[in-house]
Amino acid sequence: MKLDESIVIMMSVTLPIKKQLNSVSAEKDKLNPVFRNILTKGETSSDTILVTERPETPNPPLIRTSNTVLATEHKTPNSPLLISDTVLFTERSKAPNSPLMTTSSDTVLATERPETPNLPLMTTSSDTVLVTGGAGFLGQHIVKLLQEKADHVKEIKILDMKPYRNILDYKQCKPIQTIIGNITDRDTVQRACNGVTSVYHVAGLISYGTRNVIDGCVKAGVQRLIYCSTVDVAIGYDPIRDGNENNTPPPKRFLFPGYPETKYKAECLVLQSNGRTCTLGRKLETLALRVNVLYGEGDPYYVTTGLKRAYKANGTLYRVGNGQAKFQQAYAGNAAWAFICADKALRNNLTPGGTVYYIPDDTPIQNTFDFFQPFLESRQLRLSKWRIPFCLAYGGLYLFEVFLHLISPLKKIYFHEASCSVWYICTDLYFKSEKARKILGYKPLTSPNEAISSI
Repeated sequence: MKLDESIVIMMSVTLPIKKQLNSVSAEKDKLNPVFRNILTKGETSSDTILVTERPETPNPPLIRTSNTVLATEHKTPNSPLLISDTVLFTERSKAPNSPLMTTSSDTVLATERPETPNLPLMTTSSDTVLVTGGAGFLGQHIVKLLQEKADHVKEIKILDMKPYRNILDYKQCKPIQTIIGNITDRDTVQRACNGVTSVYHVAGLISYGTRNVIDGCVKAGVQRLIYCSTVDVAIGYDPIRDGNENNTPPPKRFLFPGYPETKYKAECLVLQSNGRTCTLGRKLETLALRVNVLYGEGDPYYVTTGLKRAYKANGTLYRVGNGQAKFQQAYAGNAAWAFICADKALRNNLTPGGTVYYIPDDTPIQNTFDFFQPFLESRQLRLSKWRIPFCLAYGGLYLFEVFLHLISPLKKIYFHEASCSVWYICTDLYFKSEKARKILGYKPLTSPNEAISSI
């Protein structure tokens, strides 16, 4: 064969190939620079798009865990995209079996990528959160918001002494695993902490239970521990007006016996554990949130107790004191939101660990009995027209408690009322959440009117 004939044959073969390559190059140039960079170099973007490698399998199966879809890794020329807040769905004209995966409901964009087979997508909703006491009053509200508002969470674990039941009637979109047990059981706590990213410690047992939680976090390599403390750790017999994290040291004598002291000891344990070295060398980060007296759906204590007293007294709740004392309550849903804000703040390095925060919401600071009035009126109940003087109520209860103490060696009598409760509602006690709003980004989700109407 002659040389010029060979050249003609080679040109007839290579020209179509060159045209196809030019066509592909032109299509690639139309793409956004970020995607062009991914297709050509396989590099990691500095924004929210990451490229990972996958082992060689042409059609990876999908694995579903409840509502979360996971894809097996495999190695093909085109790497999967990992999107933080925006989920990209890739349209492939010649790849009908390409699996897609997302656990987010955020903004959806569409891009066209010709001939890119089998390109699964993933989001960074990768955290697993354990809520101790998750079946309780505040725990229920935390779990609800973890389902609805925590885009960084993929799975929820609950450790409680009773089975978890969705009493707030929310839509469950993330898997929930319930572990029945007590935080005083070290093995149970350790099992609950395994595989967890953050722990919201809401269970209200005494401090040695909290020590088990801390040890469980350290051994399991948990990254963040957020402790549910109480404003009662700062309350003695003096009024507190506009209390904050700097002007409310622990009192010389707690107003309530027992509970506030154990909560304060547990709070100190948690804060002192900040920076402890966990498994694989990771450092544990901790925060404590001091929660107000709460009201809201599922409340078994505060509003419920006031209503029961009114029903027992022929529909009347008797007022105590002169009506001048100002007290502060908070909606449970807003307190629950503060835990998620705190978790995100630690996750994004917005706050140092080992810190305490007050988290009151926008519920009006008012007299306790004025707070109860709308709950009473909506049930055809009422406040008394006259008031029991503070000295009479407190003095009478205090003397009766002394009497019960004196006869306790002979006979123990449990009395529901306590003189410290009278002091509590007849003293100015309210706090400020400026620090939490500024640093944690905490802003109450529910207004007082919405909160009251929901009960």
